[in-house]
Amino acid sequence: MARIVFLHGLEGSSQGQKPTWLKSNGHTVVAPTLDTKPLIAWLGSQHAHVLNLPVSTIAAPRSSALEAVTQARPDVVVGSSFGGGLAMLLQQEGLWRGPMVLLAPAGAKLFGLKTLTTTAPVAVLHGRQDDIVDVADSVDLAHNAKGDVTLRLVDDDHRLTASVTAGIMGELIDLVLLRRRH
Repeated sequence: MARIVFLHGLEGSSQGQKPTWLKSNGHTVVAPTLDTKPLIAWLGSQHAHVLNLPVSTIAAPRSSALEAVTQARPDVVVGSSFGGGLAMLLQQEGLWRGPMVLLAPAGAKLFGLKTLTTTAPVAVLHGRQDDIVDVADSVDLAHNAKGDVTLRLVDDDHRLTASVTAGIMGELIDLVLLRRRH
């Protein structure tokens, strides 16, 4: 089984369905609590498409994510929505170079990140009925990526509950770990 750092979504938690599923399937999971309250408050005051977030709104969650990645030395980072965007940010900054599984990543929406430059394998899972993060962002991400990126579109919504329960997240973790070894 894998050592995983799980980065939750904006309104998610370190004890939510996805990290619980990972633990119940035998993985060692480090799921830091990401303080998203300042970001949620800032987003609530905006009326336009969000980019260029104030550093103060993401400093604490970025620091928590970086600490988890540095200390846990995971086999893979799994990020959901905001957490997926945060994983992409760490990758862009050169702070994480390993495999990732991104679940409806909000990297383009929140951070303006539209590509990946990692040579490590990445899998992206996105629901076609997602009304929070545009599925086109993940399609573009996979298309523009410079490395080994697998895109899996599913009939699910933003939370990906049915897909996680069906084991698709686990399959993608296995896939990026297998590709890392080759």
